[in-house]
Amino acid sequence: MAATFVPGLQLAREFYATTVRPLLEEQFPRVPYAAALVGPGSEVLGFDTGRSVDHDWGPRLQVFLGDSDAERYAPAITDTLASRLPESFRGYGVAFPVTRETDGIARHRVEVTSLTAWLDGRLGFDPRNAVTLLDWLAVPAQRLAEFTGGEVFHDGPGELTRARAAVAWYPHDVWLHLLACQWQRIGQEEGFPGRCAEAGDDVGSVVVTARLARDLMRLVLLMHRRYPPYSKWLGTALARLPGIAGLTASLTAAISAGRWPVRQQHLRDAYEAVAARHNQLGLTTPLDTRTRGFYDRPYQVIGAARFAAALREAIIDPQVRRLPLTGAVDQFVDSTDAAADLRFLRACVRAAIRESGTRSQGTVLIRREDAADVSAIYAITAAAFARPGPSQGQSPGQSQGQHQGQHQGQSPGADPPEARLVDELRAGPAWLPALSMVAVTPAGDVIGHVLCTRGYVAQTPVLGLGPLTVRPDHQRRGVGSALMHAILGAADALGEPLVALLGDPAYYGRFGFQPSSTYQIMPPNPQWGRYFQVRTLAGYQPSVRGTFAYPEPFDRA
Repeated sequence: MAATFVPGLQLAREFYATTVRPLLEEQFPRVPYAAALVGPGSEVLGFDTGRSVDHDWGPRLQVFLGDSDAERYAPAITDTLASRLPESFRGYGVAFPVTRETDGIARHRVEVTSLTAWLDGRLGFDPRNAVTLLDWLAVPAQRLAEFTGGEVFHDGPGELTRARAAVAWYPHDVWLHLLACQWQRIGQEEGFPGRCAEAGDDVGSVVVTARLARDLMRLVLLMHRRYPPYSKWLGTALARLPGIAGLTASLTAAISAGRWPVRQQHLRDAYEAVAARHNQLGLTTPLDTRTRGFYDRPYQVIGAARFAAALREAIIDPQVRRLPLTGAVDQFVDSTDAAADLRFLRACVRAAIRESGTRSQGTVLIRREDAADVSAIYAITAAAFARPGPSQGQSPGQSQGQHQGQHQGQSPGADPPEARLVDELRAGPAWLPALSMVAVTPAGDVIGHVLCTRGYVAQTPVLGLGPLTVRPDHQRRGVGSALMHAILGAADALGEPLVALLGDPAYYGRFGFQPSSTYQIMPPNPQWGRYFQVRTLAGYQPSVRGTFAYPEPFDRA
């Protein structure tokens, strides 16, 4: 009798909790590890059905170890599991063959491996280090979805969680670039379905309409901050987005329509719905969402190039802004064999970056602060805020540095209070290690730092940003912008509701900050007025309102 279908994530979760974890605790109690189900497989993204059990199916998961522990313990753990695991679990064989292995041997599928090796094999880089522009553009979105999806059942060292958080979503400017590139693809073919139909090639019209539908689907997933999966699951992923039924119906009708006029009307509906979603995101100034004629020809298009241009104009990072509008690899490489070859994909993207005029020696790498950075952070903060005298203090938001304190007669030549502030915050309860980030050169020199700590609006936990510092000899080179995008992306990935700061509206407005009064949030000092600003994040709720409170060390800064 066939086993009752159990979704793969549930099967893996129960298999770990009732079978694998007890064995690890009994036989290897001192070995720290993470256990998860991530990577390839329809069940990782929750797309599995009863049909999925006909191949490569059974209770499976990964056990990730540190590098030295993997070398020492992985073979022993694998062998122990092979001898101690039951023959079946929930009606499924624990040992089973998989199609990628040509020997056809049934083995248990608890993969015990080094996290470092697994990340390098699946992504081509280790997100726990600085994630570069090359990394973001060269890894297919399917692989990012597989790694950030699934489920972590246990993470003793915390390294797997840290790696997943680092690639939870694209940095802001990279996101804008990918959206622009997706609009660019649409703009290059939006006039073709009508021309094919006019020439009597209705099959060609349907084919191009289907291509445009696919590009619109990927675009909408990107708009919703979802990594678009590969073709088999693209429609399934789209259908799970909120409020998407109308667009899905329009695309389905456009593809299935037997006559061009009907096909065109449904395409128009889809175009205008996606254009409206663009405006809702607020990433650019609002654009006209109505379709228009394709030059002087009698078919309607959305004018996708307008959206690509507006998004490109909104990009701040000069390195990203100079990139060609080809995008990430899965926006210009459509080959299964190519998508499986990470070295080939990285070579393609490396060539595109080189061609755009960017150079690796100008790269700024953003990563979390570690213990070795403490003295360098103090030094660059002191240098960024150094003042020969009170009359020469910097105003909030200048690239030298930004904080929320008020100077009270700093002595000439003394270390500025901002430098001590960071150390005091680090030692206090408001410190959030995941939200203290440094900018480093490829040589490893720390040249910038940004920090978010725990603040409150009334009783709601939120974030306060500051200080933001850049070493004086690297100011006005985009380092501050890179730090801002990184810290906001990290805060958003952690589900925080909002970030507040005191600074120059002309500078911080570029990152989506608005006067706090917009959200009925009051600054600690009413005199701060419009200089006290808020940037809402994915976890924001309109009920968050009241007076903002910084951590106590800010009172002394």
